[in-house]
Amino acid sequence: MIRVHVVRPGELASAELARWSQLQAADPRLASPYFSPGFTLAVGRARPDARVAVIEGASRIAGFFPFQKRPFGLGIPLGGPLSDYQGIIGNRDITIDAPALLRGCGLAGFAFTNLIAADDAFKPYHRRVDPSHQIDVSAGVDAFMAERRAAGSDVIPATLRKRRKIEREVGPLRWVLKDPDPASLERVIAWKRDQYRRTRAVDGFAYRWPATLLADLHRIDAPEFGGVLSTLWAGDRMIAGHMGMRSQSVWHYWYPVYDPAFGKYSPGQIMLLAMVESCADLGANVIDLGKGAYIHKLRLGNRAVDVAEGYAGLASLATAMQRLCVRFERTVRRLPLGPAAEWPGKALRRLEGHLGYL
Repeated sequence: MIRVHVVRPGELASAELARWSQLQAADPRLASPYFSPGFTLAVGRARPDARVAVIEGASRIAGFFPFQKRPFGLGIPLGGPLSDYQGIIGNRDITIDAPALLRGCGLAGFAFTNLIAADDAFKPYHRRVDPSHQIDVSAGVDAFMAERRAAGSDVIPATLRKRRKIEREVGPLRWVLKDPDPASLERVIAWKRDQYRRTRAVDGFAYRWPATLLADLHRIDAPEFGGVLSTLWAGDRMIAGHMGMRSQSVWHYWYPVYDPAFGKYSPGQIMLLAMVESCADLGANVIDLGKGAYIHKLRLGNRAVDVAEGYAGLASLATAMQRLCVRFERTVRRLPLGPAAEWPGKALRRLEGHLGYL
């Protein structure tokens, strides 16, 4: 029998934070920085609706469940659209019932997008499962590159050629693993916003809190968790940058971007290869690329973790609305409309993207 009480992240006591770190360290599935208490604390400083359910077992804390509470009792993952990993940070020996957890959180439902598929509590509520791609360099960079060549990937030799070409034509490359300059972060965000406009993607930075969160993370560099801003320069000009996070063993690939003026040199690929080469300097052995069937993820990734999308709900208005949207999208997809059958689903996901940032 579990008991649940809900607090704001900043209200967690030092003993609770220590227990959180202990639970994370005990479960390799929770190695991502998204499961670090440091990430939850940072989101709590940026989002007034951030909450943590403290799950108590018979004699001690059995787990933690971070979430955001939205109108109508709807729960979403902490960080909303910024969250690439979600789930319960808990003792695997304790059985957690999802409906009981939701009631303890005061939630009518919980909509998840990248929940660790092995999380038993929410398995009955999966709609789909996708691989989240990772680069494992625990055997060393040379072994990783040899393994990728043996797998038939030509991306590394092609990237090395582009690297030599830009050095000949533009200037010597300089890789800054930890760039402390706030102006570099501002440039990464500005380039990312330009990219969103060009591709007509949802611009999360049109809302204030994501930039506030990234600036906060940029200032954190603790042994177990931190933000990592890395920049790539050709001569005296910044040509690419990446804002990510790291735990003790995982570097999360989060906000990569480059100056489109140098697009012909594939600076994004050059930067990702630099991350591979410098991963050990952060103390990490995995670069987590997240889900999505992008070419660089498929060609460089050498392992994956399954993540699930779905909805766990109690009888409520929020649950009824969620189910109505899913049924509508599925019905339209079955109609003989050709490519137009995808439009309602895309429109709903775009709307959900905006709502997630509110």
